[in-house]
Amino acid sequence: MKSWLLPALVTMLLYGLWSYFPKLSVRYLSPSNAVIYEVMGSMIFGVIAIALMGFNLQYHPKGAFFAMITGFCLVLAGFIYLVAASRGPIALVSAVSALYPMVTLILASLLLGETVTIKQGCGIVLAIVSVVLMAS
Repeated sequence: MKSWLLPALVTMLLYGLWSYFPKLSVRYLSPSNAVIYEVMGSMIFGVIAIALMGFNLQYHPKGAFFAMITGFCLVLAGFIYLVAASRGPIALVSAVSALYPMVTLILASLLLGETVTIKQGCGIVLAIVSVVLMAS
């Protein structure tokens, strides 16, 4: 088995759970309250990770800056996802939001100089069509 496959499969499972549980949380909490508990869950993981590293946290100004922006985007996206989950069917909300790799592919192409193949370009077009079809 390829060394990346098991972690990728576990990631898929965890992202599936991540996109399912918000529907349950917004049945009992408003999105603005639910996101606070999400952050608390993230903080618990962060404390455990720091403890497992022996409290030896690396620091580099650019790396820390981009990591913090990543966390900000994650929490903001999580909040907006909770709003969408409170208003619509979770299967559709999850499917539309799961198209985020399309944004990554476009940014990597435009800003990092990574190439987009014809197959990937077709995938982007089909992803856009899928959003239109699912949302209508």
